[in-house]
Amino acid sequence: MKLSNRSRFCRLLQVIESGTVYDPAVMDITDEDMMASVMTAIREVAALSMGANYPTLAAVPHVVIDGYKNVLAIALEVDYTFPLAQKVGIGGSSGCSTP
Repeated sequence: MKLSNRSRFCRLLQVIESGTVYDPAVMDITDEDMMASVMTAIREVAALSMGANYPTLAAVPHVVIDGYKNVLAIALEVDYTFPLAQKVGIGGSSGCSTP
């Protein structure tokens, strides 16, 4: 048998784990790819639940911020001020007023 110095390479055709067959591209997935996929899914769940008026944990930050915007709008309309409204420039000495 004659051996040569040329290297031989194997090409990965499929990945099999627990009876499930995957494409070899799954070996190239990074933590950043996984995090991006999870964040996209969370955004989709939040958007869907807010659109359907169905409360979910993913939509809580958006609901709280929307409620805060409503409170700020009311405070601006009735010339009422509170510390968090002053922080964003509504009421007090900020000079914001409605004509």
